[in-house]
Amino acid sequence: MSQWPYEIPPEWAWIKSLREGDVLKARSGKLRIVRRVRHLGPSIPKTFVHLTIQHCSWTGRPYTVVTGNDLRQMGFQRVGNARKLLKDQFSRALARDFEASRSTDCQFKCCDVRGIA
Repeated sequence: MSQWPYEIPPEWAWIKSLREGDVLKARSGKLRIVRRVRHLGPSIPKTFVHLTIQHCSWTGRPYTVVTGNDLRQMGFQRVGNARKLLKDQFSRALARDFEASRSTDCQFKCCDVRGIA
């Protein structure tokens, strides 16, 4: 019996090594770019990943935050060593939106980024 959450099963260890710019593949085959990642502890649920939002939501924010458990349950997988450099103007502006305390302070709205990986 494993010591979950401290002993991470090998097939999910990649979640704890995620970095900004990593490319994830959803169960549907859609590719998503990790826009921000925070590892706040040794367990998978303590990993928080920012992705651009795929459908407008009531928050109006241009991003969604999922946990490591969400990635696991939604069937995401990392795409090898694929990585996007997040140095372009859009990526830098979106990163500033992560710091906004209210959705009205975001430069982008959900409809602006819908469909962008």
